[in-house]
Amino acid sequence: MKLHPTPESPTLVMHNMASLRETAGQPVIKFGFGQSPFPPPTIVIEALRDNAHRHDYTPVAGIPALRQAVAAHHKQFDLIDCTDKNVLISAGSKALLYAAMAAFQNAAVIIPAPAWVSYGPQAELIGHEIVPLPRMAGKDWRIMPDDLQRAAEQCSAGRDKILIFNAPGNPDGICYTAEELQALAEVARKNDMLIISDEIYGRLHFDDAHISMARFYPEKTVVTSGLSKWGGAGGWRLGTAVVPEGLSGLRDAMLGILSEIVSCAPTPIQMAALTAYQDSPEMRDALARRRSILKAVGTHSYEVLTSAGIGCTKPEGGFYCFVDFMPMQDVFAKRGIKDSYGLCEILLQETGVALLAGQAFGMAPDYLSARLAFVDFDGRAALDAAKSETVDAAFLQKYCGKTCQGLAAIKTWLEGLK
Repeated sequence: MKLHPTPESPTLVMHNMASLRETAGQPVIKFGFGQSPFPPPTIVIEALRDNAHRHDYTPVAGIPALRQAVAAHHKQFDLIDCTDKNVLISAGSKALLYAAMAAFQNAAVIIPAPAWVSYGPQAELIGHEIVPLPRMAGKDWRIMPDDLQRAAEQCSAGRDKILIFNAPGNPDGICYTAEELQALAEVARKNDMLIISDEIYGRLHFDDAHISMARFYPEKTVVTSGLSKWGGAGGWRLGTAVVPEGLSGLRDAMLGILSEIVSCAPTPIQMAALTAYQDSPEMRDALARRRSILKAVGTHSYEVLTSAGIGCTKPEGGFYCFVDFMPMQDVFAKRGIKDSYGLCEILLQETGVALLAGQAFGMAPDYLSARLAFVDFDGRAALDAAKSETVDAAFLQKYCGKTCQGLAAIKTWLEGLK
């Protein structure tokens, strides 16, 4: 038999390793798995409960009312000119990302490095050419227009070009200004690229100032999102995609692929999502508290890690910092640590802190780096407290103490190595 040698997603592997350690009675702080610490808002849970009896299949594209609500949501918050006809709903945004790539034959997929762990394996499963787009610490880990142009020139002749774009970013928490997005859009337009813009963390921009790539390249940007991150509903599997009007052929192709692999998103979840996508006072309040807490934890993470003498992105949205251990490369070499997997393994053994190695995100093995997901705390308790308490340093120690403990453990460990 000739099989696709596709390993399990590294995020799930690390999560399982940490869980096994915990089961064995060993202390562990889970910074490796990017799951929202917050439960879905109460009104959304109630909507799910009210619709739990729904067992009927829906149209593959999703319930019409939900598609309308998603279109209105993106139009209001992201200034995307779209209607329900542009929207697809599916069982998680992973399926939509896959369908958007699988709709093309023999495309060249430009994937930034570092990038979320599933983009590359999905493109490889489909059989596309993968063109790496290196991002560098000296450029604040941002995609630069000149680098994007070079990547476009490396794509094989005759292939459709697809750029995978993600902001707020995983694994880095980075966002882009309007000027930066405009510059990248100009390169994409010049090279007739399709952009798949993964904006799953958009509503978790810490200052509620997310800017969609689709504003600057509306004709060929597919925007994917869903409930997993901002809605705290990862296991519910509800993803969305907005496909431009001029790409109706792509939408139809995606719809056909989805019909063969998922049929439809779960019906009760779609009904609950109708409530989540309403701009109600309850949803605004729930999101504001989430952003406030994540901003405080993200800033604290950045400050602790950089004070330890290593590099770290300063997150502007989402759950993550990208940690650059290269300033201590010589110190790690003396301990025989030469790659990021080895570094994360030693860190877990000696501190009980689990990070996800930079190699999983497309970095060179010898580039010592890792993603830190600063979400190992009781999100429900933190959300409840944020109704009446100021989210400050004392708040973090009280309600996000495990995350603070893990950050302190990393700093102490690093300082002990010097």
